[in-house]
Amino acid sequence: MAGFHVRDWWRGVAKVGGRGGAMIYVYDFNGGVWETAHMSDVRTAPARRYGHSSVLYGDKIYMYGGLKHETSPETGLTVHEVCNEVWAFDTSAKTWENITVKFEPPCQHSSPHNTSMCGPIKSAGHTATLVTSNNQIRMVVIFGHSPDYGYLNTVQEYYFGRREWSIVTTNGYPVKGGYGHSAAYDPLSQCIYVFGGFISESSSGAALSNKFYKYHPDKRTWTLLMASPHSRFLHSATLLGGIMLVFGGNTHNDSASSSGAKCYSRDLMAYDVLCDDWFSASLSSVQGDLARYGHTSVVFDGKLYIYGGFNGHMMNDLIQYTPGSCNSFKSMTSCLSVRPGIKCIWDIPSEVCYDIHGYDYKLLTSDESSQYKKCPERPRSAVFTQTQLCSSLQDCVSCASTSFNCGWCPESNQCILAVSADQETYCKVRSWVWSPSG
Repeated sequence: MAGFHVRDWWRGVAKVGGRGGAMIYVYDFNGGVWETAHMSDVRTAPARRYGHSSVLYGDKIYMYGGLKHETSPETGLTVHEVCNEVWAFDTSAKTWENITVKFEPPCQHSSPHNTSMCGPIKSAGHTATLVTSNNQIRMVVIFGHSPDYGYLNTVQEYYFGRREWSIVTTNGYPVKGGYGHSAAYDPLSQCIYVFGGFISESSSGAALSNKFYKYHPDKRTWTLLMASPHSRFLHSATLLGGIMLVFGGNTHNDSASSSGAKCYSRDLMAYDVLCDDWFSASLSSVQGDLARYGHTSVVFDGKLYIYGGFNGHMMNDLIQYTPGSCNSFKSMTSCLSVRPGIKCIWDIPSEVCYDIHGYDYKLLTSDESSQYKKCPERPRSAVFTQTQLCSSLQDCVSCASTSFNCGWCPESNQCILAVSADQETYCKVRSWVWSPSG
C-alpha cells in the first residue's frame, strides 16, 4: 500500500486510506495480526484517497485532504479531485463523520497577507501533526500542493474543541513550499522537524530537497537547520529517543529522462536533535527487500515500525527497527560517537552513559551545564561548512533564523559565522543581529 497514513491506536496501529483496499485496517501489536475495521454504516464513509493526512486525538482519527477517487453518478466514470475534506473516524463506534468547516472568502480565518485564502485549503502531500501546548490541542498542517495555489508554504491549524481552522502568519526563516516532505514532532523541544520533499525553490520550478527546518508551533517561528547529506521525497521520519530516524524515500526525479540514479532508498538516516548533526544508521545486517518510498512509520513501545510503500510494486510488509542501548558504552568517546539509534549522553560525575529519557530538556540544552557531555567533538570541516552556509544567506531575516550561529553585519550587509570574540570589530557596529545555535 502507498499514499496512506498510520496512527497509534491503543495497543495497535491503524492504516487510514491509500490507493487500494479498505479505508481502515488495524494491526494488533500483541497478537501480530491485521484486522479490518468494519464500519457501522458504509454509506457515510468517505471516498477512497491518498496523499491525505491523519492524526489521532482522543478516540477519533482525523483525516484531512488528499486526492480522492469517486465514481460520478452521472457518467459512471472515476473522478479524481484534490479535496479539503475533514473526516473524523470514531474508533469505538466505528463510524465516520464529515466535519469539514466551510467558509466563503473573505473569511474570519484568512491570512492577513491573502484575504482570499481560507482554511481548510484543498491540499495533497501535506503533513499533519498533533500538538499539545498552552492548554490547547490542535492539528498543525504544514505545506502541501493545492490545485488553487500550487506549492503551499502555509501553516494551517485546526482546533478540535472549536472545530475552527486558521491559516497562521509565521516568522523566522522564509521557507519555500512543497509536498512529499516529512514532519516529526519532538515532545522534548516541543517543535516540529520538517525535512525534504518536492520543494519550489525558485520561480523556474521545483526539485527534490535536502533542506531541514524546525517549526515552533507556539512561537510560529521557522529555523533553518543543518541540511541532510541526501535529498528525500515520500520518505518517513519519526522521533525516537532524541533522534529523528528518516527511512527510505525517493532519491531523485527522472520523470523526463532517466540519469540512472537509484529510485528507491533503503537507507536509514538519523538526525541528532541536541547536536544539530546528521549521521547514517547501519542496516547492513538486515535481510530482505527494504528499499521503498510512499511508506509510513510509527513508534510503539520504543520500537520503530515501517509499513508498506512502493518499489515498483505495492508492498504490504511490516518492518520493525529496535534501537540499541546506551548503558553498554563504558567510555565518553563510545557513548557519544557510536549512536545506537537513540540519543546517548555522558554523565561526567558518574562516568555513565545514559539515554535522554526522563532528563530535563532545558538542562540538556543549556550551555552552562557542566554535568553532561552531549555531542562528539566537531571536526574543523564543520566550522568551514557553517561559514559557507552563513555566507550564502543574503538577508538579515534568513541570517538570524538558523542553527549555525550566524550573525548579520548591517554595515557590510553580510552574514558571517559568529564564533570569534572580535565580531563587533569586524562588523564595526554594536547593533548586529545574530542567531544563537541550537
